Amino acid sequence: MNFDNQEETMSGSEEVHEAVGVAGETLEQKRDRLREFVGTTDRKVKRQAAYELMGVEAEIAAKAQADLKAEAEQRLLGIRRALGSMVDQLEQDERRLAEAARQYVDTAAALNARFDKAALLKHEATALVEVFSLKAPDLPTLTPPAQRPEVLKADSAAQNVIARQHGRIEPAMVWKMTDGGLMPDVRSFDELEGTPSRDLIRRKLGK
Repeated sequence: MNFDNQEETMSGSEEVHEAVGVAGETLEQKRDRLREFVGTTDRKVKRQAAYELMGVEAEIAAKAQADLKAEAEQRLLGIRRALGSMVDQLEQDERRLAEAARQYVDTAAALNARFDKAALLKHEATALVEVFSLKAPDLPTLTPPAQRPEVLKADSAAQNVIARQHGRIEPAMVWKMTDGGLMPDVRSFDELEGTPSRDLIRRKLGK
């Protein structure tokens, strides 16, 4: 009996068994261990390890995709909750804006009415001086509301407020040169830059 061959066979069997699996290890640990066995000189061990490694790497890839999808689902749930809260806040903002507009209109009306009363008082004084030959009193100069600096600032600020007309966001594209000129090719999703979803999409598509 060739004990050397027997020992080599037993050793090879042990290596094959070890390459197949170790209880309690993670997929990543198993992948790393199998990669070591792939570099062994024993063909049987190498073949078995390579076969196992393909399966493990496929499992790891599948798990990574499943985990990524679960993250996307969680983000989608978060977006739904955030939007629900934002819709309520938008309605509150709308009411506050309407109230501020009413206050602006009311304040402007009060300003005009007060100016009109002041102008009438001054006109009344002028009439008395004319009719009764009185000495004209030293009356203050009246500045019309439309010429007052703060009124002009307020009016300009109100005029410059532009309400959003739509919520459309144009998809960012990757452009390429074709026979017909520069044309959009595929989406780059760069319009989402700075959002969690951009990172998820980048990890999914690799770009």
